Amino acid sequence: MFSYFWADALEHNVDTHQKALTQLKNLGFTINPLTKTFTDIEDVIKYVDSIYRMRDELAYDIDGAVIKVNDLQHQQELGTTSKTPKWAVAYKFVAQQAESVIEDIFITVGRTGKLTPNAKLTPVTLAQTQVGYAQLHNMDYIAKKDIRIGDVVLVQKAGDIIPEVVEVVLSKRSEHVKKFEFNNQCPICHQHTVSLEDEVDIYCVNVNCQGRIIESLIHFASREALNIDGLGDKKVQQLYNAGYLQSIEDIYNLHQHKEEIMKLDKFAQKSVDSLISAIESSKNAGLQRFLVGFGIRHVGVKAASILSANYPSIDLLMEATKEELMNIHEVGPAMAESVMLYFQLEETRNLVKHLKEVGCVLQEEFHEVKESFFSNKTVVLTGSLSEFTRTQAKEWLESHGAKVTSTISKSTDLLIAGDEPGSKLTKAQSLNVEIWDEQRFLEEVKQNET
Repeated sequence: MFSYFWADALEHNVDTHQKALTQLKNLGFTINPLTKTFTDIEDVIKYVDSIYRMRDELAYDIDGAVIKVNDLQHQQELGTTSKTPKWAVAYKFVAQQAESVIEDIFITVGRTGKLTPNAKLTPVTLAQTQVGYAQLHNMDYIAKKDIRIGDVVLVQKAGDIIPEVVEVVLSKRSEHVKKFEFNNQCPICHQHTVSLEDEVDIYCVNVNCQGRIIESLIHFASREALNIDGLGDKKVQQLYNAGYLQSIEDIYNLHQHKEEIMKLDKFAQKSVDSLISAIESSKNAGLQRFLVGFGIRHVGVKAASILSANYPSIDLLMEATKEELMNIHEVGPAMAESVMLYFQLEETRNLVKHLKEVGCVLQEEFHEVKESFFSNKTVVLTGSLSEFTRTQAKEWLESHGAKVTSTISKSTDLLIAGDEPGSKLTKAQSLNVEIWDEQRFLEEVKQNET
């Protein structure tokens, strides 16, 4: 294992990424020997190019190189987005490519009813794994690239992960290739499909389509939704085929069929007990995860977080109008209409009723923020505290009205410094920020608690 990052290096008086790596190496961690520091971006570019040329000679797989700001204080000042740091960028190398043949094109059905064409390929090895299938996205994608069954195609793994058809090798096209013809029917339930206005995708709108139901169940149990361990793709398919899992409601009734399920292949008592326990735990996952699990069109993890913050119970959200939803920052007309229409459906209301009856908590817990000395103050924590962990101190401050940040700036109102405070203390002193030691902080905590 290579170690690439020391999260709290600044708190230990280490001020650069390179020094942090050196100290990690001294502590016995393995550091990638290709790591280097530069002062000129042109040298960085040349070095990244040299790594690309040597990638096949390395004893491990890489798909690029990461360029980071060395100064850790600068890293803090640059900050992060909700997903990625602003002080680092991954330079991805050109993916390895190989020729294969389109043996067939077939359609799969997603939880929303979206129909996705896929290519069955003559297996080819890419990035040390065998690739036999690639998603073709939609009919326009097939038409634009003129992909036909029997074509020789150039295949790669996008980001060295996702197989994709790059292009058709037209010079090798034979007279025996044939165009893929779509008959406007769902391949699972054989109902007629529809195309939505201003969209290239095609949908099966049959809510009872087996393909849609299975994918919906898989999504509901997935890690980003209810995170039900032991209820993965194959288990859902198996339980569906056995007749024990036909709807979300059935998930919470599986305990009633424990003895029967244990007779199924690869369902021993221990795995069934673990599954039932995971299902029981999911009842307290909170409204946000249930909203993700419902698979409402246009509502992903971020949108579910926004909705649950503004409507902390399912009952409030179910009665929200489109106009009310659109008053929420980051909720547009498409999402607002989708949410409103979803909760107007009788089957949705029946689902919510059932989930409540079996004990699912369809609301978020929001702790009341108490008025205190810290209300509306920007506070930074540094160093080691003896009476609190850093997380506990942060949670206590936030519950008493403070905004806790990681960077000292002119807008910082207070620095709470424990043992070995590091460079934040020096910067706070230079900006005349008020500074408390842990004892002063504990006195204020006790005063607020009494």
